[in-house]
Formats: sequence, structure tokens, C-alpha cells
Amino acid sequence: FDRRDKRINPYALLAYRTIGVSRENPAQNVGLEQSYDSVLRGLAGQRLVRYTAGAYMPVEGGEVDPIDGRDIVTTLDTYMQDVAEEELMRMLTENRSVHGTAILMETTTGKIKAMANLGVMPDSTYFENMNYGVGKVTEPGSVFKLVTLLSLLEDNYVTNESIVNCEGGVKSFYGLRIADSHKGAGSINVRKAFAISSNVAFAKLANQYYGSQPMKYWDHIDKFRLNKMTGVDIVATSGKPTIKNPNDKSWSKTTIPYMAHGYEELVTPLHLLMLYNAVANNGRMMKPYLVSAIREKGADVKTFSPVVLVDKICSDE
Repeated sequence: FDRRDKRINPYALLAYRTIGVSRENPAQNVGLEQSYDSVLRGLAGQRLVRYTAGAYMPVEGGEVDPIDGRDIVTTLDTYMQDVAEEELMRMLTENRSVHGTAILMETTTGKIKAMANLGVMPDSTYFENMNYGVGKVTEPGSVFKLVTLLSLLEDNYVTNESIVNCEGGVKSFYGLRIADSHKGAGSINVRKAFAISSNVAFAKLANQYYGSQPMKYWDHIDKFRLNKMTGVDIVATSGKPTIKNPNDKSWSKTTIPYMAHGYEELVTPLHLLMLYNAVANNGRMMKPYLVSAIREKGADVKTFSPVVLVDKICSDE
């Protein structure tokens, strides 16, 4: 037989990189097509024949029936996915961005309802060329301040009403300058510093309380699972986070103030989504997942339930 496989995407490019690509060599698959290849592919049948008297004759008992591949049911919502992709496209175009991602996760379960990824192509158009949400680690920047705030509050070093001096929005730490995009802020409370996302405020607070005990800060990062793979269905070794440890040679006096506002660490967008989602979920961190069931001939043969990764990321207080 001359076997030819044809790939049909009924929703065109919707969630293209998340669903993935199926190739002749399964090792080159990406996305869910890679993770669930053994489920989707099935097994080819075989028939043993003997060439006798100028003809092929089947050998009795030498047949192996083929096994059809099973189906997988994703957690994606086509409407939400469509909206996410449209809005991501609009934002990237307006800002002439290199690439971007938008992920929607169901708070109490960890189900991914939409995962859009777009990167700029040589002709300046955008295409789902990589899963940036799962497979691209970057310095997260200001969204990482939540890590610092949770740590400071949990260790009882500050309250929401504690006062911190932003020093006009510019301060040097051991010879390196850290600045706020909005200059001019003076003494404000921690709540306001978080609301206006002051780099100086969080660099100062982290340096003051964790500069001499960096492992205590790192332990919080470890509890938030920011130094571990997310566990999502899609295999992406490029999505392995890099979080400096105080024992690393690259650790310096400036590491804590820079980590505090989102630099000198590499994580995926999904890592930060898991943390923010845990806050929204009353402290319970859920494992993100993309497949809800495996089906055979229309009937579920295996279903996937929500998994709790951390029951409480911090105290009730």
C-alpha cells in the first residue's frame, strides 16, 4: 500500500501550535500531537504470507489486526480561543511586538480554556510559529513583584500599610541603578507601591529583609514552584525555568534587588499564571492541563481530573 496521511484542521489556525503538528517522524511532532502520539496513532496490522508456486498465500495464525488510534478531547473552548487570538493579534500589531502569548486558565480546576501564541514572520505578518506560553522562558519583569509581596507579607516583615520611600523613583544598589517608569513617588504604603508597580520600592524591601538571608526568599520561590516545570500536557524542554540559588557562582549583592522586581530569573508565562491563579483560588495552586478525556469509538476510556499542586501557598492571613 502507498500510505498517505492527510491532516485536516477544521478550525484552520485556531490553537494551531497547542494542538500541534503531526509529522512522518513522530519524534518531530510538537504540541499535543507529540504528548499523545502513542494514543492517537494506534497500531498498524500485519499479515504473514508465504510465496508458494508463484503466488502469495496467507499463513494461518499469522495475522495481527490493526488497532485504531483513540481520540483526545481538549479543555480548550473554541469561542474563548478565538477571542484570545483576535485580541493577541490586535495587541501585537499595535505595539509591533516580536512575539506574544495569551493564556486563559479556569481558576478552580487548572483547565486551559485558551492558549494563543503569535510570532512575527519575515514578511511582518504574525503566525503561530512557537508555543511561547509554555516553551519560552523570559525575565518576567514586574509581574514577578507578586512573589516578593507574598514573601514579605508571609514572613511578617511588612503589612499593606507599611511605608516605603520610593526616593523619587531612582535608586542605586551596589553601583547598579534601578528606576521606576513613573518618576516622582516618595513615601507611600506597600499597597500603593504594588498598585503603581514601583521597582525601587520592591528592590528596597527585598534587599532590606532578604539581602542578608537570601535563602529565605528562595524558599518562597521554591514553594511557589517557580523553579519546577509546570507539568502541563505539552512537552517543552525549552520551558525549563532558571532561578538563581544563593549558592550559585553567579549570585551577587545585586541579585536580590533585581530578582525582586522580575530580573535575573527566567520563567514561562504559564508559571506566573499558575501563581496568580493560586491567589485567585484562595491559595490553592492547580496543575494546568489541556486534555480532559481520551475516547475510543465515541466513549470515554479515560478522564483527567483537576490536580492540586500546592494546597496553600501561604497562610490565610
